[in-house]
Amino acid sequence: GGLTLLFQSFLKLRASVAQLVDKDLHAFLVKTLFKGGVQTLVSILFLFFRSTKCVFARGFDECANTTWCSSVISVYLILWWTSTLIQGGVRSDWSKDLTLSVEKIATLKDITFRRGFEAFLRGVTIFCGVWLFSMMEADNADQTTVDLTAITGFAAIGLSSALEIYSSLTAQNKRHNLEVDRESYKALADVMRARADTSLQEGQREMFARCMKFFEGDGADEGWEVLKSPDADVEMWTKRFEPESGERSGIATGKAIGVVNCSAEEAAAWVIDYCSKERMRISAKEGNPARLELMDKKKINEATFATVKALPFFLENREFVFRQLWKSEEGKVHIALESVDDQVDYGMRLRKTRATTRGMYKIESLPDQKGSKRCQVTLAQQMDLQGHFPIWIVNQLLPSVISDVQEAIDEFRRVESCVQMSADTENPKLHDEVEIMVDECSSVFLLISLLLTSIYSIIWVYYAVTLKAMFESIGDLIAPPIITYFILTLAMKPKRTDVRYKCFVDFHFISFVIVAELAAAVGNFRKGLIFHGCFSIFRILPESILFKLCSKVRKAAAKLPPKELSEFLCQAVLVRGTAALGPMMFFSLEIISCFISQKSIDNGQCKNVSNASLWLSIYLATLTCMTLFTKSVPKTVQRAIAWEDSAVATLKLTWWQQVQGLFFVLTAISSIYLFSWIGVEGDANHNVYLIGAFGGVSVAIACFIGAITTLRIFNEHEESELAKLHN
Repeated sequence: GGLTLLFQSFLKLRASVAQLVDKDLHAFLVKTLFKGGVQTLVSILFLFFRSTKCVFARGFDECANTTWCSSVISVYLILWWTSTLIQGGVRSDWSKDLTLSVEKIATLKDITFRRGFEAFLRGVTIFCGVWLFSMMEADNADQTTVDLTAITGFAAIGLSSALEIYSSLTAQNKRHNLEVDRESYKALADVMRARADTSLQEGQREMFARCMKFFEGDGADEGWEVLKSPDADVEMWTKRFEPESGERSGIATGKAIGVVNCSAEEAAAWVIDYCSKERMRISAKEGNPARLELMDKKKINEATFATVKALPFFLENREFVFRQLWKSEEGKVHIALESVDDQVDYGMRLRKTRATTRGMYKIESLPDQKGSKRCQVTLAQQMDLQGHFPIWIVNQLLPSVISDVQEAIDEFRRVESCVQMSADTENPKLHDEVEIMVDECSSVFLLISLLLTSIYSIIWVYYAVTLKAMFESIGDLIAPPIITYFILTLAMKPKRTDVRYKCFVDFHFISFVIVAELAAAVGNFRKGLIFHGCFSIFRILPESILFKLCSKVRKAAAKLPPKELSEFLCQAVLVRGTAALGPMMFFSLEIISCFISQKSIDNGQCKNVSNASLWLSIYLATLTCMTLFTKSVPKTVQRAIAWEDSAVATLKLTWWQQVQGLFFVLTAISSIYLFSWIGVEGDANHNVYLIGAFGGVSVAIACFIGAITTLRIFNEHEESELAKLHN
């Protein structure tokens, strides 16, 4: 069944790809299909060769865990690539709703629950994949834990792929509906313009007069009371008119006024096209049992519709059968609607009560604004749910009765967005522009940081109290990623300078660094490790200096132009920060894998793995800090300190670039040596720690040179700008 569903999905994907424009088709074939396929194939081959190496060295029986983990991760990769194929098969002007941009992640805004849940499932899949990869070489891994992790990853990537398929199909149908409806609106609008000033036919005048009483007649403009509108785009009022024969007295009439971004005829066409594709989709989504047009109409300017609205709980659904009648003039359209007594066969038995309604739309063109057509839509309408509904409850529902004005505004915003996306597809420059300018990241990231650092501090406090090696090992294990994440969060709100935020940041630093380091020092002193205790206290000084430097980075980033600030937060903080945290998590899981293999955390057999992982994480954290510092300055300064590809190829570098490059090379050599010790168990090798320290000093010197150079060029840039202002 699963393979059949997958096969059907690929058939739909093939049909969708065939409809792509040339640019999107090229991107799909080259980037998604070929490049993504090659990357997936290379990753699978790497896992295959690693499993094969284990089989040749130790035999099939002892490598069962390795081959199982390798197979599971390979399936993850294939399903992940499949989901990218599905998303790539959607037109680029439609896929904006599918992509979860960095800007949306930074602000955590405009993210639907479905997209957020799908991102969470992707995160679960990544964690399961990394965990299984780290367990490939573990000799004593618990098979039940491995199987549960594999099943969890399968469930996460499977559900994520299913949501991706559903989202892609929904987006395609929605955009297709909008385009079809847009053409329908234009055609009906042309008919209205052609029939402008045409008189109503016999039998239509009476209905038009009954509905027109809301706008014309004695006292029609008087006695309206303001009604609280749920939407900022629409103003609402309410009034009670004298009831017609057979109507209940006390039923209030609501009036709504709003401005729609289209011509008067197009807005009227939207009202008349009551069963358009998009409105039918929305009605079905709301759970309404029926919505249809009666095909017995004989006049071009009128139509009869029937709909059954779903009511909650034990209440019967309400059936509305009404006729719409339009009359157009130059730049103005009136639409009357009134309930009729026609009986409707819905093709199924429905438990319903007939309700009534009467209303009038007055749609008038407004002067164009920046080349865009506009019109004012005024709707006056009353509704009676009949049955045993009290009149006062019916009147409370007035805002929803006259909500069609807001729905028209939203509809033509979607249509306008669809047109703009299509135009952007033809204009790559517009298509590549960032839509959202981010001036600060969501506070959720700070709360997560506060939670993680609090857990980190508590672990070291437990170590100081109990002196258990387990807490010390856990603290050392999670220190690099948590410290790096803490540094990243310090730069996430550069424009916040209020006292409340400063107090929060200071408390965050004290509860994290001061408490954790002092607790570690107390624990080491109690165990007789005087050097380690003194070293824990000594670390407070450089960490305090780093905290002050992060404050400087915040102040510098706050002065950046909006576009550069957005790029700093999204690319430097989030993207590159995540790129550093990923390997750190992998190193931590490798240490856990070693602990599981040894069935101990303090026998010394994992010292090489932990030392190598610690130093590699320190390198990543240092480079991340350097990236934040260099990206917090204006673009002109960044270009001045950037390494040009041509200069690197010809070795025509400045003296400071040569020195900095030398230390980066030394760091890279140290990293390669340290990485070769990842997964190697055995007695401690002091060379690992010494070479790690050597690489740490190298990367620190390289970053120090880059920081000094950046400050020098930044000061020169500031002096140049001041001189220009003075002149």
